[in-house]
Amino acid sequence: MTETRRKVPGRRPAHLEMAGGKPKRQRIWEAIRTLKEFNLINCAHKADVDMDTTKTYLQTLERAGFIEDVSGKRGGHDEKRWQLARDIGMEAPRLTKEGKPVTQGMGTTNMWRVMRLTKGDFDYLEIARSASTPEHQVKPETARSYLKALHSAGYLDMVVAPQTKPAMKGGKTPARWRLLPYNRINSKKPGPRAPMIQRLKRVFDPNWAEVVFQEEADDE
Repeated sequence: MTETRRKVPGRRPAHLEMAGGKPKRQRIWEAIRTLKEFNLINCAHKADVDMDTTKTYLQTLERAGFIEDVSGKRGGHDEKRWQLARDIGMEAPRLTKEGKPVTQGMGTTNMWRVMRLTKGDFDYLEIARSASTPEHQVKPETARSYLKALHSAGYLDMVVAPQTKPAMKGGKTPARWRLLPYNRINSKKPGPRAPMIQRLKRVFDPNWAEVVFQEEADDE
């Protein structure tokens, strides 16, 4: 029986929003990192993004201090020139229009970064601890669910199964995992952007702009 769902207005799911490739803000950020110094027109052209979207994101980046005005002009944005002032790497800064960091999804981003930096194996407790910051704490159960989803989606290999310890009154030592150099489902190399767990237990990878795994039934 096919379930009929009522459409709810709002932002489209990431796998639809990015179906044409990288999101616009990511393309603008990559253009900025390539150009180093730029104006609105050549940044929009390099990123292949419309002028209005480019202008809005440049304003946001300037407010946050990632780019700075080097033109000395007080005219419109078409005349201004900026240069990259703070390069944080490949990932486009996630900011509000006021230039404040977006905190939604920060835990997932931090967990993925920790896994990519870890040379050996790890468990969910270690990931939760290492991915937590004073501003954003990652709950152990959140880390456990994320690791299980990544394993189902082909990113992780279980190197040590969970072990029952009698002294723990039925408790278990957690499974240990290792990030694979290539995804075992599609043979692609994991990218810097964190795979996202969507509704309906679906794993979407923004590096490849594709749904990697869709759970059809509960495992437990």
